Amino acid sequence: MDTREQLLQVRVMDVTTSDNISLHIELSIFWRIIDLYSAYYEIDNIQVALENLAVATIRNAIAEMDLYKLRSSREAINRYALETMDEATEPWGVKVTPIEIQRLEVPRSIQVALEQEQTAVYAKRVKIAEAEAQKQTLIAEAEGRRRHDPGSRRIDRSAPAHDHRSTGNC
Repeated sequence: MDTREQLLQVRVMDVTTSDNISLHIELSIFWRIIDLYSAYYEIDNIQVALENLAVATIRNAIAEMDLYKLRSSREAINRYALETMDEATEPWGVKVTPIEIQRLEVPRSIQVALEQEQTAVYAKRVKIAEAEAQKQTLIAEAEGRRRHDPGSRRIDRSAPAHDHRSTGNC
């Protein structure tokens, strides 16, 4: 048994998010034996056991997330997987160092839909910014006209309001 740090690549595994989107994921698991006796007598095939444990751990973590949360939580998933696996492998005399999601592949149809949605979000932001700029321009123009034309629609607040009802003129 080799006590140096080793790399286990989990090539492709299928997982499903809480919003039922199937993904393909590749993992890298770094590990090393810290107790030869336990590694020899407590587990039959360390690499197979690590792979199965990693798949189960990652599937459980991802199954609780929707795609949006998953895309922004990669580090959190890596940390969760590391903590879970480290605890589970301790009796085997194995220490899992980093575990990392190397590749997360979304189906092409979902990827296209996400790109269209992002494009729409950006287009909306542009339209809002343009409308805000136009509003500010109109406000500035109106304030400029009011400054240059003293008689323009300025209400004289010091004069009493004229009551049309009392004169009979409607």
